Amino acid sequence: MEKQKEDVVTIKSSNKKNTNKSVKSNKKIETKNIANKDNKVVVITGVTSGMGNEVTKRLMEKGGYTIIGTCRILLSKSINEMASWNEKYTKSDLHLAIGDLTEMAQVRNLFYNIKIKLQKLGFDRIDILYLNAGQMLQKIDMSSENNELQWASNYLANVLLIELLLPLLRNSKDARIILTTCDKALKTKLNWDIINNPKKYSATALYNQSKLAELMFALEFDYRHLDEKNIRTFVVNPGRVRTNLGLRYTTGFQRFLCNLRNLRACSVEEGIASVMYLIEAPNLPSRVVYYKNMCPKMPSNYALDLCNREELYKSSFRILNLPLESPQDLEE
Repeated sequence: MEKQKEDVVTIKSSNKKNTNKSVKSNKKIETKNIANKDNKVVVITGVTSGMGNEVTKRLMEKGGYTIIGTCRILLSKSINEMASWNEKYTKSDLHLAIGDLTEMAQVRNLFYNIKIKLQKLGFDRIDILYLNAGQMLQKIDMSSENNELQWASNYLANVLLIELLLPLLRNSKDARIILTTCDKALKTKLNWDIINNPKKYSATALYNQSKLAELMFALEFDYRHLDEKNIRTFVVNPGRVRTNLGLRYTTGFQRFLCNLRNLRACSVEEGIASVMYLIEAPNLPSRVVYYKNMCPKMPSNYALDLCNREELYKSSFRILNLPLESPQDLEE
């Protein structure tokens, strides 16, 4: 296999004034590179804003975590904020990796970067994989790989990361994979015409499709890995949370509607309660996948249907060119 270029950013505290200039992903910034080997190893996608940012900060405050946070781009403002966490919260350490989750080639590179970073820190495992990153785009846009961007980042990238990182998860005594869904996802059914047909594009409808797919994939993944007692899969429904979701590239009336909906949303601090519970709780009910308000909930009948789940699972693997057998061999 051709050696992959490392694209990891580690962060160092800085007294420079915050700006909003983006930082190139190949820029190196020094930080502490010695981690406590007793720390829990956590990988979080989408750490520069919203729930991913708040969960990262909360874990840094608590101590006992080595965190690899991923993001699409870095702003110097984000670097300064997170560098201050490394300086202030000395019992945890935070490292950043860059990757665009709309491009599966970049997702694969992100996997290599995470693996390399963990090796340098002396870890061969991941204890928590929190797949938080997601977006809602008001206009349809396609990746260079011909995947719709929202479907790619919200769903396909998560499937690919789970499968690629599975060997590291297997090395943990208590690995937990955490994805997200939403209320409306439980009231819909998968419609491949919406997913594949640009003429029927609807930002909200496709977002709900991607969140339903996450729930169904998690249920199927958990079912297929019943014999691996050390790996648990969870899907959190945080409700509507006051974040920047839907505001990217949004102007005019659509932006007004997004901001209006946020007025009725809960705070980010309230939204992460179930995520923090699933990260920290020592004993959780066996093989319960779906959670809301820190309580187990029943998914929709459609999501539970074995045929529906299997069809999605196999379709996803075909799109991603993944083998259905022996996923542990993906990195070889």
